[in-house]
Amino acid sequence: MSEQPQQRNRIKLEIPANLRAVYANFALIAHTGTEFFVDFSQLLPGMNKSQVHTRVVMSPTHAKLLYRALGENLERYEAKHGVVDVPPSLADQLFGSVRQEDEEDTDE
Repeated sequence: MSEQPQQRNRIKLEIPANLRAVYANFALIAHTGTEFFVDFSQLLPGMNKSQVHTRVVMSPTHAKLLYRALGENLERYEAKHGVVDVPPSLADQLFGSVRQEDEEDTDE
């Protein structure tokens, strides 16, 4: 018996001509037991405040698939264009001191 190659179902994705692309250089990730939230923003140099412009909510399964797809794409990018250097403290700079606007400073 010969095996037939497995055919993948292709998804036909329509991209509207008027779709607005939004740049983000900051992302805040949070999760509950059933969902992941990724808030995107533009953080300007020297500024300590930014407004979220896009929120994406997905299931843990879809978050894992996105994580895998990003990793695979970064590997292909680096194979073609070279290693992407990330400063060691970038995560702390981007995610370490994020505070909701309604949070208050407390000295305990």
